[in-house]
Parts: sequence; C-alpha cells; structure tokens
Amino acid sequence: MACKRLRGWQLEMESGRPSKAKTLEKDTLEKESALGNKLLSLWAHGTLSAVMVRELAHLAIQDGAKGEDLHCMAKAGDWGGRPGNCHRDIMARFCHHVTLPQPVNIQVGCIDPKTSQPALEKAAVFLPHQVWASLGHNYPFHLEKMGKCSLETFWSRVESSNDDKLLNHPMTLEKDWKEKNVPLFLHGDGVEFQNRDTLMCFSFGSLLSNMSSLESHWPLAVCNFSQKCHI
Repeated sequence: MACKRLRGWQLEMESGRPSKAKTLEKDTLEKESALGNKLLSLWAHGTLSAVMVRELAHLAIQDGAKGEDLHCMAKAGDWGGRPGNCHRDIMARFCHHVTLPQPVNIQVGCIDPKTSQPALEKAAVFLPHQVWASLGHNYPFHLEKMGKCSLETFWSRVESSNDDKLLNHPMTLEKDWKEKNVPLFLHGDGVEFQNRDTLMCFSFGSLLSNMSSLESHWPLAVCNFSQKCHI
C-alpha cells in the first residue's frame, strides 16, 4: 500500500509540533518572561520535571506567549518528540553558565541489596570549602545574603552566653576570629525516592542566612537507603 510522504511543515502539523518559522521569530520575542522564570524555578527545585516544563511552555506559546525562554523550553527534546532529552536540552540552554564546583567521587561502604553482602560504591560528594569559595568568587551577592547578620555581633552574643563549645576552640586563637568565621549547620533528612525507596540527603548552610530554608541549603551528599550506605 502506497504511503504519501509528508513535507516538513505537514509533518510538524501531524506531530503536533508548531512551525519553527512561526515560533522562532526572535525579532518579536522578549528575552525573558515571568512564566519562563517561574517554570525554570519549579524545575530547578524539583517540583516539575523537564518534560512537564517543556509541555507547559509549549502550551503557553500556542496561547500567544512570546518569551524567547519559553520557546527554548518548548523545543527541548525535539519539541517533545524525544522526552528523554528534555532535561539535557534545558540544562544546556539555561545552566551552561553555572560555575559551581563539580562533586568529588568517594568510596562508600554499603550492603548490596541483591546479595546482602558488604560492597563498595562510588558516591558523589560536594566539598563545603569548595562550594563556599565558589559562592564567594562567582556569586558574592548570594553569599552576602547567607551571612547578612554581623559576624562579630553573632559571636559576641555566643561568647557572652558562656557557650562551652567556644572553650579552647582553635578558631578563637586566630586574630579577629569573630569577623572571619561563619557558623554553618549540617542537616540530614530522608526524602521520597521512587515508590519503595528513600534517599538520605545531607546539606549544609549558614546559620545567619535570612533566605528561605530551600535557598539556604546546599547539597553535600545523597545516600540511597535501599543500599544501606555508611557515609
């Protein structure tokens, strides 16, 4: 049975993808849109998947939205034809300028869930001093928000409370230590992962941050409880 070959624009119409000639008229597009910024924020915080972000952006431009960022999201994964590539394409377009350090792989002892025997697996860990140095060099405005309170005021109040944690602490031996040392917290919590597993997420941040909890936590490591890792 003969099959008529569709032309490019007809194929786009049949597949539900908008014509690129109509969607990429950059002279009429704005660089950023409020909706685009919100979609990226929801994706970055894990609320929406890259596939859902692409679909919502696609629907927005079909309704007449003209943000260039929305068009870039909508065409991710070949306009949704390859959903597995949506995350990669959005990362390449919107996160190529992120200059945070890469994680370091370490050997972690665990119990193999298949054999119930001790095993070693690689785990990615962000080193706090590298993350902090990168924030200070590349994102000083963000680092300032994480320590908005005066360090000297904070440590003076801690000292006046006779906190025994300061007794013979090495940092107090340094000159002007109250102006140089930032109090950090270490946090660990379990989060839902797939249907039956749980992830243990370790993070750190500044006790002096005046931002939201989500913005104040920086990742350290993640452990899959199903493997019973020991970090």
